[in-house]
Amino acid sequence: MSQQSLYEETIWWKEIIAIIGMMAVLFGALSYLFLFKSTEAESERFLLFLLFSILSMFFAFLTYYFRKLDIEIDNEGVCVGWAYYKKEYAWSDIEEVWKDDRNALKYGGYGIKGTYMNGKWILVYNVIMADRVVLKLKEGKFGEFVFSTKDPEQVIGLFEQHLDKQEEPK
Repeated sequence: MSQQSLYEETIWWKEIIAIIGMMAVLFGALSYLFLFKSTEAESERFLLFLLFSILSMFFAFLTYYFRKLDIEIDNEGVCVGWAYYKKEYAWSDIEEVWKDDRNALKYGGYGIKGTYMNGKWILVYNVIMADRVVLKLKEGKFGEFVFSTKDPEQVIGLFEQHLDKQEEPK
């Protein structure tokens, strides 16, 4: 998004940082144990060390990548996502907006999800302990885009404001 921002928000996903971070530490500790404390043969020790080191780096990468959900709304539309995986929708792509009242488990959990529900595909970017907003999309593979936000009323207000401007005759 390139124009002046109307709304910016970052939701730090503390739960995923804690869970995946602990996995990274666990596999790091296991790699140390297998390299220096194991009674296995040297070649087996090295392979286990390598395996657990790779797993440790993988979980560290996941922790870094999914640590925060960024939301930006500007005069062009909305951009929501994690690190380099962001989804953008122009105002002209959005038909309607409302606060989500579904249980997050209906989408299959938290994170980035694509789910089929009520005859349409829904793309979901959600985190634990945050309200969600639903964008009904005019066209494309997904009929709805759902994302978490700390302030759904403000976000919905911005969307309604822009959607009303689109409907006004020129």
